[in-house]
Amino acid sequence: MQQSVIDASTREWTIQHETYARTVFATVLKYCAHPRGTMDRGPAKLNELISRIKISQYDSSIKLDDALCGAMEVDPARISLPEKAGVVDPKNHLTGQRLQDFLNMPTHTPLEFSKNRSDPACHKVSPKNWPVLLKKLYDADMITFLPKSQVLKDGNQLVKGGLFCVPHKPESDRLINDRRPLNAREQRLGWCQLPAGPMLTQLILRRCESVRASGDDLSNYFYLIKHLDQWQPRNCFGDAIRGRQMPGLDLKPNELYYPAFKVVCMGDTNGVDLAQATHEAILREVGCLRLDQTLVYGKMFPCSNTLEGLYIDDHLAFQVLDHKKKRCRGKQGDELIMDSSRKQYDKLNLPRSAKKGF
Repeated sequence: MQQSVIDASTREWTIQHETYARTVFATVLKYCAHPRGTMDRGPAKLNELISRIKISQYDSSIKLDDALCGAMEVDPARISLPEKAGVVDPKNHLTGQRLQDFLNMPTHTPLEFSKNRSDPACHKVSPKNWPVLLKKLYDADMITFLPKSQVLKDGNQLVKGGLFCVPHKPESDRLINDRRPLNAREQRLGWCQLPAGPMLTQLILRRCESVRASGDDLSNYFYLIKHLDQWQPRNCFGDAIRGRQMPGLDLKPNELYYPAFKVVCMGDTNGVDLAQATHEAILREVGCLRLDQTLVYGKMFPCSNTLEGLYIDDHLAFQVLDHKKKRCRGKQGDELIMDSSRKQYDKLNLPRSAKKGF
């Protein structure tokens, strides 16, 4: 498929190309005109697609990688960051085998290096924005700086990630660390057990019953999770920078440094496992996520009128209720769950999204 696209983009623009492009344009325009169509959402970025199709001839200045890639340039003024990163240390919450697996990640997770895993990471930060971005990440306590000699190597090659953005909100973008060169050299922890919305179709109600639901979303959750200090050489990214370019950080002026994330990254092959397991442990400390009430995809549906689900940064509770006239007074199970979880979030300085809570 990739070769076919390359071949098509390097050949002469013919009447057949023109006819096909206009047909695609008409189809896309019809879709966007439909009430359920949209030009603002979706990975296809239809508004951008239409603007390109409107160009009646092939534009050789557009690079193939740029045309096929959804990664956006990083604008330091638009990235979504927590006020204070790394506020939760998994070491303080994980228990048993998961705690041991986490502590042993630097020695047990890496795979043998292989020369066929040396493709460079996607890094889309302009040179003028690079120091500005690093200062912003450092001020949020998300990164540190390691001398070049401490960066992970495969032979003589430095193994590091790169930064790009994806759309998030109208006023902000989500920052991603492209860790593919490192992910290819690491094995999965395999901890993740998530719920799924369709599971609720198994819930059977009597005519006199209804369901109430409540939920919370944690803001910038991945970056709130502190990673091991020993993991920092595996979390380097981007281009080297001289110490003098980052004044006030006690770096040697002429030495080369690489930035390294101190937190769990979006883009880490084990990011979801670490985020889910840490969040589960935090909630279980205050009596949430009871085994007989928790939704887990692929497992038996709980036989309970109180249900609970956790999907990485989203926490939900459901309660089967009688009609108001027959309803018991006092707080129900779902209300007790949400009270406990919110007190725990406040205690640990985990910020909830006010707009998404319900």
